[in-house]
Amino acid sequence: MLYKGEKLGWTIGWIGGSCFLFIGAVLWLVSGNLRAGCVAMVCYILLIFFTLKLSPWKYPDTPYWKLLLPSYICLVPGIIILFFIGFPGEDLSGQWHNLLFLLPMMTPFLTMGRRTWNNSVATVKPKTD
Repeated sequence: MLYKGEKLGWTIGWIGGSCFLFIGAVLWLVSGNLRAGCVAMVCYILLIFFTLKLSPWKYPDTPYWKLLLPSYICLVPGIIILFFIGFPGEDLSGQWHNLLFLLPMMTPFLTMGRRTWNNSVATVKPKTD
């Protein structure tokens, strides 16, 4: 199967990179914080669904940023919920600077532009041995 590494990288990368949402959700559910735990778990499940459903090889002419958008829409609220709603009793108001760590996450939208799976595949020529 051609481009197996890219496909595994996309799938395992998203699942592994977002497993902190699952772990955080389980921790909040076990500790009794049902609101944060359930919302984080729903965000994680939706993120996995979008990762598998919107794989770039299934939509080879769709720009990457359009394929990433639904996953980011699930990921960013999950992070905010885990850090801000997940700590009951903590006064985190006025600490907006804690959200600055989300900015580096947005670099794929800037670096990929309108690249698509077909553009990426066209630049790599398979070996013909």
